[in-house]
Amino acid sequence: MKKIIFIICLGINIFNRCYSDEGMWQPYLLSQINLDHMIDLGFQLTKDDIYSINNNSLKDAIVHFNGGCTASIISNRGLLLTNHHCGYSQIQANSSIENNLLENGFSAKNLNEELPNENLYVSIVKYVKDVTNEVNFQINDNNLNEKNVIDSIINKEIKNTNYDAIIKPFYKGNQYYLFVYEKFYDIRLVNAPPSSIGKFGSDTDNWVWPRHTGDYTIFRIYVNQENKPAKYSKENIPLKTDNFLKISTQGFEENDFAMVYGFPGSTNEYLPSCAVEHLKELNEYRIEIRKNLLNVIDFYMKKSDQIKLNYASKYASISNYYKKWKGENLGIFKSNAIQNKIRFEKLLMDSLKIYENYQNYDIINKYDSLYNELRIYSFLRSTFIEKVYRGVDFFAFTNNISKKILGNESDSNLISITNNHFNSYSKEIDKDLFIKLILPMVGKNNHKLIFDDEIFELSKNQNYDFEKGWNYGENKNNYSNISNEKEFDSLKDFKYTVKYNFLNIYPFIDNKKLFNVENIFEKSIFTDRGKILKLINNKNKAKVEKIIKNDKAYILTKYLFDFYFTKISPKYWDIFDQISELDKKYIKLLMDIFPNKNYYPDANGTLRLSYGEIKTMKPRDAVTYNYITYLDGMIEKYIPDDYEFDLPQKILNIHKHKNYGKYAIKNKLPLCFISTNHTTGGNSGSPVLNSKGHLIGLNFDRLWEGTMSDVNFDPKLCRNIMVDIRFILFMIDNYFDSKNLINELEIFD
Repeated sequence: MKKIIFIICLGINIFNRCYSDEGMWQPYLLSQINLDHMIDLGFQLTKDDIYSINNNSLKDAIVHFNGGCTASIISNRGLLLTNHHCGYSQIQANSSIENNLLENGFSAKNLNEELPNENLYVSIVKYVKDVTNEVNFQINDNNLNEKNVIDSIINKEIKNTNYDAIIKPFYKGNQYYLFVYEKFYDIRLVNAPPSSIGKFGSDTDNWVWPRHTGDYTIFRIYVNQENKPAKYSKENIPLKTDNFLKISTQGFEENDFAMVYGFPGSTNEYLPSCAVEHLKELNEYRIEIRKNLLNVIDFYMKKSDQIKLNYASKYASISNYYKKWKGENLGIFKSNAIQNKIRFEKLLMDSLKIYENYQNYDIINKYDSLYNELRIYSFLRSTFIEKVYRGVDFFAFTNNISKKILGNESDSNLISITNNHFNSYSKEIDKDLFIKLILPMVGKNNHKLIFDDEIFELSKNQNYDFEKGWNYGENKNNYSNISNEKEFDSLKDFKYTVKYNFLNIYPFIDNKKLFNVENIFEKSIFTDRGKILKLINNKNKAKVEKIIKNDKAYILTKYLFDFYFTKISPKYWDIFDQISELDKKYIKLLMDIFPNKNYYPDANGTLRLSYGEIKTMKPRDAVTYNYITYLDGMIEKYIPDDYEFDLPQKILNIHKHKNYGKYAIKNKLPLCFISTNHTTGGNSGSPVLNSKGHLIGLNFDRLWEGTMSDVNFDPKLCRNIMVDIRFILFMIDNYFDSKNLINELEIFD
C-alpha cells in the first residue's frame, strides 16, 4: 500500500507541474489560481477588465480575422491590426505588376483610398455560455444526433438576432460551450509594409530567433449607416466603437508581464505517448514531400518576377508547416516528450490499482492498438493531401471545376473560379511537380509499381471502372456509407514502404495513352484557361459531358479522388472517431485521478488568453537569446537583391540617419521581442498586452525549438515572437507619413 501511495504521489507530482506560462485559458472562466499567477507576474487589472458581458472589456476589441487569424480593434473608427501574413492574400489580390503592393507597401491617406476585399470577414464574440448539460441531456437521454442537437441550440439562441453562433466541445467532448458572434463583411485594406519588411527573412528566418520581421497589416471594419454589419457598399462608413485597445510606447524590461489574447487554432496537450510517436513519424514523411515541393517552386520563382508574385502565397503556405514540423520534431526530441509520457502512463496505470472502478482499465493498450491501426491510413491520407490536393494544382482545380460544370453551375461563377485559378497558375511548374511527386508512384521501367508482388496483385484486384468509379455498391456517391472494405483491411500489415505511396495506379500501368504526362498537360482542357472558358460557353450539355469524361486529366483526377474518398478517408475517420472516444475517456480519467490540477482545454479556435513573461532563452550550450531585437539587426542581415533579405532603399536611408522619431530607445529602434506565452496557429495577429492591458506588440510566430508546445509545453524551450508596437507606429508615422492613422490612435508615451 505504501508503494502504491508513493506511485500516486509521484504521478500527481509529474502531471501537476503547471507553469504560470503554460496554458490557453478561457477568459470567461479564469480561476483564482490563474489570477494569482497573473498578479504575481505584475498584472494590474481585474477579471472583469478581461471579460465581461455587461460592461466594456478587453474581449470586445479582440477579433477573429477571416476564421483563421486574430486581429484587434485599435481605434474608435474600426481600425484593425493583424499580421502581414494574415492579410497576405488580400494584399496580393490588390497587387499587379504595375502596382505591386507586396513590393511597394501601401498606406491609404484617406478613407476613399482604402481597398475593399472580396470574401473577407471578421467576427467579435458577444458572449459565451456553458451548454454542456443541455447538449448531454439531448444526446444521452433523448438519443438525438449531436449535430442536430447543436444546430437546434444555436438556432434557438440566435433566433430574431443578427448574430452568428457556434458550439465547440472542450476537454475532448466532456464539456460544450456556445459562442455568439457579431460578424462583419466589409473589411478594407488600410496599411501594409513592403513584403521585404513584413516578410523579412522569409523562410530562412521563419520560426527562428533572432527575428527582424515587421509582420503587421492594418484593415478597417466598415458598416452601414446604422453602424450595423453589411456587405460591401460605397455608402458604408467606418465602424463607430468605444471598444478598442489603447497603445503604450513606454516599452518593457525583461521579466515584465505579457498577455496574448486571441483565437488559437488547435493543440493536443493530453496526447498519449503512442500518439506523439505517431505524430513524429508522420512529420518526417510530410517534411520530405514538402521539401520536394518547395525546391521545385523556388527554382521557378527565382527565374520570373511574375511567377514569384503568383506563387508567393502558395510557397509561404507550404513552407510554413514544413519548418514548423521540423521544429516540432526537434522539440519533441529535446524535451524527452515521448519518454516522459511513457513514464507518466506507467505511473497512471499503477495508480489505478487502488480504484475499484479502474482496476481493469486498459486505456493505454487500447491507444497503442488504435494508433497502430491508424498508421497506414494516416500516411496514405497525407500522400493524397500533400501530393494531390495541395501539391499538383491541376488536381484540385479539375475536381472542383468539373463537378461544377457537370452540375450546371452558373457561367459567371465558373468563369470566376477559372480565372482565379489561372491568374496564379503555371503549367510549367505544375508539370514539374507532377513529375517529381506523382510519377515516383509508378516505376520508371515498364510502368511497374514500386511495391512488392503482394501489393501489386492487390492493386490489380481492385476492379476500378473509369465510368462507375470504385465498385462500392448503391452508395457509390455517399462516401460515408462504405460497406465493403475487406480487400483493403490487409493494408495495415504491409511493409513500411507502402505508406509512401498510393495503391491505386494499376489502371494506368501499361496504358501509355492514359498515363502520359504530355496527354495530361498539353492536351487536357483543365490545364488551359482558353479551353475551359470555351467549354463553359458550350451549351451542348451532352458534348460538354463527353469532352470532360474523355479528358485524361479528368480520368486521373477522378480516379485519385475516388480512391481517397472510398478507400482511405472512411477508414481513417472511423479509426480516428474511435480514438476521439478514447480521448474523451482519457481526459475524464485524468480529471478524476488528479482533481486538483488546474486544467486548461486544448485550443479549438475559440477565445483564449495566455500569460507569461518577456524573457531571454538559452536554447543550447553557450547560446543565449536576448529578449529584444532592433532595426540594426535587420540592416546587418540585409543582402541587396536577395529574395529573402533585400530591403527598400527608404528603410536603409532612415537607418543611416537614425530618423526614428519618438519610437527609438537610445537611438535604436525596437523591432521584435519574445516572451513565454503559450501560443499556436490562430494566435497570429493576437495583441500582446502589458500589465495595464495596453497594446505593446503583435504576436506572429514561435521559436522552432518550441513548436512542440502544441503537444508538450516546455518553458525552457517555448517562446512566442512578437512585433514591437513601436516599430509598427514608426512604419505608419515615419516610413509612410500617415498622420491620418496616427491621429486615430490613443497612445500612452
